[in-house]
Amino acid sequence: MRGGLVVTAVLAASLILPVMGDSQNQNSSMTSIYTAPRLADPTTTSTSATPQAAPPLIEQRFDLAGVNPEIVTESQSALQASLDADYELETSIDFLPLVPSASGNEHGHEHEHGHEHEHEHGHEEQDQAGAESRAQQVDQLSDLEPVLATRNSGTKPFTLVGITSAEPFAAGARVLVRVQEDFGWSSWTPLEVSQDLPDGAEAENILYGTEPLLTNSATGVEVRIDTPDGVEISDPSMVLLDSPTIESDADIPEPEFDAGNSGPISTVAASTVSAPMPAIISRAEWGADERLLRSGPKFAPTIKAAFIHHTASKSNYTAEEAPSQMRNLYTYFTKGLKYSDMAYNFIVDRFGRLYEGRGGGMDKAVIGGHTAGFNDQTFAISALGNFQNFKPNDPDMGAIVDSVSSLLAWKLSMNHRDPNGETTLVSDSGAGTSKYKPGQTTNALVVGGHGDIGSTSCPGKHLEAQLPTIRAAAGAKMGASMINPTAVAANWGQGEPVRVRAITNAPLQWNVSIRSQCGDVVRSISGGQGEPGELGIDWDKNNDAGQPVPPGTYTVTMNSNGNGEALYPWVGQARVLATADSPPDPCAPPENFTLTGSGFGHGVGLSQWGARAMANAGMDATSIVTYYYQGTQVAPVQDDMEILVNLEYQKTRVDMRSEALDASGGGLEVSVGGVVVAGSPADVFQFQRGGGQVKVVRISGGATTVIGQGPSATARPVGETLVHVSNKGRGFPATGSRFRYGYVEVTPITVGGKVKLNAVNRLRLHDEYLYGVAEVPNSWPDAAMQAQVLAARTYALSKIDAGLRKSCNCHLDDGYGPFSDQAFAGWSKQSSAQGDRWISAVNATTTSPATGLAILQEGKAIKAFYSSSNGGASQSVADAWGGEGLPYANSVADPYSIDPSNPDASWTKVVTQAEAAQAFGVPAVWQLAVTERFGSGAVKTLTATLADGSVATRTGNEMRSLLGLKSNYVTGIDGNAGIPVAQPAAPEMVVPEVAPPASERSVALRTNAQADHPAGKPFTIKAKVNPAKKGLRVWLQQRVGEEWKTISKKKTKAKGKVTLKVKDPWPPSTTQVYRVVTTKKKVIVGTSVELALGVVPSVKQRTVALLSPAVISKKDGKPFVIKAKMRPGKKGLAVWRQVLVSGDAETGEWRTVGKTKTKAKGKIKFKVKKATPAGSTYIYRLVVVDNRQAAGVSPIITLSVT
Repeated sequence: MRGGLVVTAVLAASLILPVMGDSQNQNSSMTSIYTAPRLADPTTTSTSATPQAAPPLIEQRFDLAGVNPEIVTESQSALQASLDADYELETSIDFLPLVPSASGNEHGHEHEHGHEHEHEHGHEEQDQAGAESRAQQVDQLSDLEPVLATRNSGTKPFTLVGITSAEPFAAGARVLVRVQEDFGWSSWTPLEVSQDLPDGAEAENILYGTEPLLTNSATGVEVRIDTPDGVEISDPSMVLLDSPTIESDADIPEPEFDAGNSGPISTVAASTVSAPMPAIISRAEWGADERLLRSGPKFAPTIKAAFIHHTASKSNYTAEEAPSQMRNLYTYFTKGLKYSDMAYNFIVDRFGRLYEGRGGGMDKAVIGGHTAGFNDQTFAISALGNFQNFKPNDPDMGAIVDSVSSLLAWKLSMNHRDPNGETTLVSDSGAGTSKYKPGQTTNALVVGGHGDIGSTSCPGKHLEAQLPTIRAAAGAKMGASMINPTAVAANWGQGEPVRVRAITNAPLQWNVSIRSQCGDVVRSISGGQGEPGELGIDWDKNNDAGQPVPPGTYTVTMNSNGNGEALYPWVGQARVLATADSPPDPCAPPENFTLTGSGFGHGVGLSQWGARAMANAGMDATSIVTYYYQGTQVAPVQDDMEILVNLEYQKTRVDMRSEALDASGGGLEVSVGGVVVAGSPADVFQFQRGGGQVKVVRISGGATTVIGQGPSATARPVGETLVHVSNKGRGFPATGSRFRYGYVEVTPITVGGKVKLNAVNRLRLHDEYLYGVAEVPNSWPDAAMQAQVLAARTYALSKIDAGLRKSCNCHLDDGYGPFSDQAFAGWSKQSSAQGDRWISAVNATTTSPATGLAILQEGKAIKAFYSSSNGGASQSVADAWGGEGLPYANSVADPYSIDPSNPDASWTKVVTQAEAAQAFGVPAVWQLAVTERFGSGAVKTLTATLADGSVATRTGNEMRSLLGLKSNYVTGIDGNAGIPVAQPAAPEMVVPEVAPPASERSVALRTNAQADHPAGKPFTIKAKVNPAKKGLRVWLQQRVGEEWKTISKKKTKAKGKVTLKVKDPWPPSTTQVYRVVTTKKKVIVGTSVELALGVVPSVKQRTVALLSPAVISKKDGKPFVIKAKMRPGKKGLAVWRQVLVSGDAETGEWRTVGKTKTKAKGKIKFKVKKATPAGSTYIYRLVVVDNRQAAGVSPIITLSVT
């Protein structure tokens, strides 16, 4: 539930209009409102108010932390009251009267009284349920624990407050807010936690939050959050917004509604259109800042239903304040919760005025973000206010009902839906308040409240009561109607016709036009219907000349009128089904397009596979790099400066621990705020956010200690030590994320008003950084690896010259985002198989302890771009990314890049019709062709031809991204090259021929050579054998000690491809090394590079807190009990009670002496019958076991037997 009264419905598909503006400046705390041009023609039917720019909107965001005992005490009674409100029985509800039915008054009154009687009976049934709920309430209150209670005073003025979280609030969480206005502090107000979400891609990066509280102007706020068992809220923050009222807000007129009328229903008589568009205040008129849009609108093919919501916010606003509330609400959705736009399609204020909500066209089927699981093919109308508590007076409620029913009549008429009927919807999400799992089908009311399909009280009891009146009014206003038209398919060559079916409420005159997918009208049919009821129009599957049409899909357009009214056209699909002897459909689009190409990556600069082929041909590293970077020289430069490499980007927490490489190592020196502590491999250091600074916490032996906080924090390895760096979602993998050199620094950064943490490795470029660059396998020829070192050193120098990036406090990242610089794996590269060869390649390019060879032009390090391979010629920078280009990064011929040893020398991608249509944003694609190429042969323009002969285009970069291609080097589509490939000639130089080794095959991994994977879950390894051939014998081998053990055998499929599987990677926290070999007569004739698989824990980490004393003293023979609680709580996990039998607690041997399972809410209990013998001391611990892995360990328990 978000916002006011919401109705959801589906509209016919239409062209997507461009979205004006952009999303810049979203991180500033104060943003000016900008009024953009109108986007859709239907908005011209609106109020007469003049669009004006809104005043600057004040935006404030505060991270929330801490529990203030004073605030907890002051708000305790309000917490109890909020629970009382949830369980109170609803009082009687008043209905607005219906206009007498045309079919007779008595029937209408009987139905109305019957409904009231059922409602009263429902109250009797609820009495017992209510009493049971009261009992549940006592348990709920006892489980709630305050996790946050804060005060922010002296803020800039605001009129909206909302609370957000990075993850969903715990079920049962309670949020209370009060604000400081001119007269003092307001009473505490509970904010409903809203888990109603958009669907699909829009839902991926949103924040979760409460319903916003719209207030009078305030300058202070207190917040209290309670959760069951004190479950932590993830990154809680508070959003404060203020969009002041302006003079033009008062110019928006009142709705045209006669309160003296006998009822809110007004019918539309003999109009030119059966249900015209009502007056709607456009986005421009209420002051929507189109620059806040995070993405353009998405559209559904039709509208099937409408949902009514309420905003659950302030209800006592004036007519002049309503537009500013709209601006606040819009900003909260886009900037506070990160939605792409307003959640609702339309808003109605308490005076009955309608507002355009989500943009994209009011007459279009715009997909909103209002009803989780059911945003597609629906629309929503939300009432601005809290209609659970607020009941408008009769004239105002009448105006709301009149406006909403008029809007419903218009939208549902266009889509031929019955507001008093039902429809079938399919859920695509189980998130938020949705009652349904993805893919589950339900029968839904065409016009329903949010609570009819979601677990929520939305739209509030006073609005819910008016839904029958709203439905009846909408139906009356629709006038002559045709409901749920469909076309029933029929087989080609058989007697049954294709039949168009619908239900009508008036006699109709109609004409039908049937068009093939080629765009030709094949048949026109006209007729009439004498009486309302079932309508059936038969098409005999012949064209106008009386000849049978071929099988296929045909577009049916039906225009009709009745009772002097023109109905909205209906456009649908009719299918003539193919049979065994039917001819093909000459107008059907292809099912698939087969694209062939070569290369992998952007293709600019050096080709790594090309360098490998050159090295095999005898070229040295200098010859290789100067071939790709024309006009450059290789010379020594100083490279002993410090470089900052981003390891963790904008995280909420960073974890570190140490690992000893030998007996002298394992130490970790952690420094923060002037405090320096020494750690060991037994310690985990958590770097957290704390009031805009970095807070460091040490966890050792189950105990947590706060070290301190400051503007930054560092972790330095002592001796031969590795530093594991991770974030809270990843744990500590056995491989990867381990760093030996320099030190790790954690700094805070404010992003969008929220504090995040960056972790960077500060180390020396000359060797420490280059040792960890993981761009090519260690098994490659020396010259190829040395060429990679030259390119990597030069690229890093150019990044140092460019200065620090503010968003990460780094020169470059580790290749895993957000900038996609060169891959840096730290110790994992140096310690991997044949890692010594890579170290030798780095050392071979150094000229002194402080200098190394780099690629220069005019004495300056170049921007040494490189990629895996190109399609036979490198791309210039200008062609790849635009701009003026670089003199050393032009296109050069590269036959080496498509050497047969390169697994991507040629590739094939099958693009389905659906994928092609989606990429071009069109219903279907009849032909794909390359219509422009760059000089390198890379695609400049890809063109799609549509059914009517029109075209749509995509650039080469767009093509690669949208179709998921390996490169822009597409050589053919369905065997047609389109514009011929004319690549540049190779420079005049002696180029040794590259020949593959005789009688040998190569094996290329199609899976990354370094990967982390959850323990116990199968891992797939893909490879390709070259020269390719079907039926080659392939073995998957695992390195065990110094030997290779064959664990599975398969044969290659077409094109030499093979897929193998590691069934059960185990145990966790280990690194397993695999390779794929091809054999002939049991002799290995080809070997892949080694694949290092880091087996990481696959279970959620949990904490185990003792509820009983950690030190117990019992007399001989007496029983004792150990109690604990696991968080997050879960019932049914295994728990082992272990006793220390030798050594110390950290390294000694533990023996399991008892087992049990967690109870409800994670509670644990061990009862030992007797402690014996006297004089003994036992050390116990409790271990939570999940999927064969330790998920959590309790602090140590010491038992003394007296």
